Amino acid sequence: MRELVDVPGPLTGIAESADPPSSDELVHRASVGLRRRGWLLVVALAVGTVALVATWDDVAYFRETEADIVDLGDIRTQVLGADPDAAHTRLATRRHNAWLRFDNGVPTHVTRAADGASYYYDPILSMLVVTHRSLPERAPRPLPERGLGAFLLVTGQIEPGDLSSSFSAEGRLLRASRAPRFYSEVVALYRRQLQLDVRGDAGELWLFIDGQTPDRVRTSVLIAALAVALMGVAFGFWLRAWRHLRRARALA
Repeated sequence: MRELVDVPGPLTGIAESADPPSSDELVHRASVGLRRRGWLLVVALAVGTVALVATWDDVAYFRETEADIVDLGDIRTQVLGADPDAAHTRLATRRHNAWLRFDNGVPTHVTRAADGASYYYDPILSMLVVTHRSLPERAPRPLPERGLGAFLLVTGQIEPGDLSSSFSAEGRLLRASRAPRFYSEVVALYRRQLQLDVRGDAGELWLFIDGQTPDRVRTSVLIAALAVALMGVAFGFWLRAWRHLRRARALA
C-alpha cells in the first residue's frame, strides 16, 4: 500500500506565517473607520438638515385636521354687508400655513400662466389666489353704495365687473413673504403692478393655494421621514465605529 506524501503547494505555510495585526494596527484601522464614518455623518446631517428645512412648513401643514380649518364664511356678504367691522375681526383669525376655507371671494386682476394655473388678487382678503380651476364668468350684480365695496370702487382697487363674479375655495393659506420660491416671481409681479407695498390700505399680502389640502403634501412628509432615517443610519454607523475604536484602545 502506497503512502501519501504531502506535496508543498503555493498556499502552504500562509496560515502559519500570517501574523495577527498588532494592537497599534487595530487602533489605526479603527481610527480610519471612525473618520470615514464621521465624514459620512457630516454629509448626512447636511443633506438631512436642508431637506427638513425645505419641508418644515409642509410637515406642519400635514398635521392640520378638520378641527383646525379657518373658515371665513361668505366673504362678500360679511364685508360688504351691514357689519364690516365684525367681518374684519374674523379675517384677523388668519394665520400662516393654515387650512383655509372661504366663499364668495372677489377675483380681480386675473392672470393665466402657461402651466394652466390662474392667479388673481382679492382686495377684500388682501390675498393672491392660485388655482387650476376655471374662474367663474361674471354675472350682473347691484353695485354697493356704501361700505368697503363702495370704497374699493371709488379708489379704483376693483372695477364694477369684479363684483359680478365670485370664487369659493378650500386650500392652503401662506404669508406671501414666506411662500415657496416657486411663487416668488408671481408674488413680486403683483406687488409691483398693484403697488401693494406702498399702499397703506393693502395690509399684509397673503398667498392662497386652491385645492392644496393637508393630504396633498404627503410627498414632502415622506422626504422629511427619509431625511431623518438617513441621519439616523449615518449616526448609527458612526456610533458603531466609535465603539470599535474604544474596544481597540482598551485591548492595546
